[in-house]
Amino acid sequence: MQYITPIFLRAKTWAWASESRRSSGSGSGTASTDYHSDVSHFFTTSDVGDLDLELEGRYHAINDTLQVERLVSPLDRLHLEWILIRDQWIKFAACGTYLLYFCMMVFRNLAFYRFEPGPRMKDLGYELIQKIPDDAWYTDVPMYFVSSFLFLLSITTLFGNGKLVQVYPNPSSVKVPLVKPYTVNMLYRYLGMLCVGHTLRFFTYVVTNPPGSADHCMPDPFHNNTLPIHKPKDLYEVFFKRLMLKPSSNCGDLMFSGHMLQIMTPVLMINKYGETVFQYRRIFHILLVIFLSIMVLVQIKFIIAKRSHYTSDLVVGCYLTPLLWYFYCNEIHKTDRDPTLSKG
Repeated sequence: MQYITPIFLRAKTWAWASESRRSSGSGSGTASTDYHSDVSHFFTTSDVGDLDLELEGRYHAINDTLQVERLVSPLDRLHLEWILIRDQWIKFAACGTYLLYFCMMVFRNLAFYRFEPGPRMKDLGYELIQKIPDDAWYTDVPMYFVSSFLFLLSITTLFGNGKLVQVYPNPSSVKVPLVKPYTVNMLYRYLGMLCVGHTLRFFTYVVTNPPGSADHCMPDPFHNNTLPIHKPKDLYEVFFKRLMLKPSSNCGDLMFSGHMLQIMTPVLMINKYGETVFQYRRIFHILLVIFLSIMVLVQIKFIIAKRSHYTSDLVVGCYLTPLLWYFYCNEIHKTDRDPTLSKG
């Protein structure tokens, strides 16, 4: 015989819904009461169901098993995200430290330490696009706009995740038919891609030192051909003293463009996860990717106009970043972690 009765969960306490109360005394009501304590025990010991919130669910008593299903709430989702953070926090700390200290500080300082100022090289992009001031505020707006979609992608994963199904008496039989990827997994993939990309950038720009392209990398003829910004004097400054996160505070890290890595990686993330997360039609996904790609082209124009990079730096970044993303997703980081399989 099969019984279907609505139930509610709040702070580890079960309360019967009105339909269950109305059926009290009948065959289905008696069977529901018999299962009450077992269902309560199962959910309070469940890693997913043990949440302090009110959730509507349904259970199905079939033969000797009990299947409980309910909607996956944002708090359910946050709990699963926390499991991923708990299991991978060392990797996140390592990626963050590597990006901040080595990629943003040591690697760029080494490039600047080896840099020698000189006149700009001849560049086709400079001949076609008129120069704009080095301090123009709007030049990085396309990159910030594209990157903001990563935040939207992360927030949207909390909603519309379908139903959670649990089978009693086997607590390990927790089926979470989530159709959306986890935010923590997406962030880890994003950080991993940046770590690999900036490492390849370092081995590219540190071996050859072309003259700078930006205004702040031009020798000042009125000050003995020195640079207008501070250059590391020794390895102590390279490793311990000089932390410059802005592109306008460094020279020598040209090939290939870090701007292209930073702006194209979010577009590739949207292309990989966007359709599943936003749950829109395929045509809207294609239009969004095309729109973000146009923003990339606008950013390229601003970079050339600002003379932050040579055109060759941008061209290499445009084709290398998608190739690196493909290699990273298919050879280095093939699958995402499943929090429902966590042993902790």
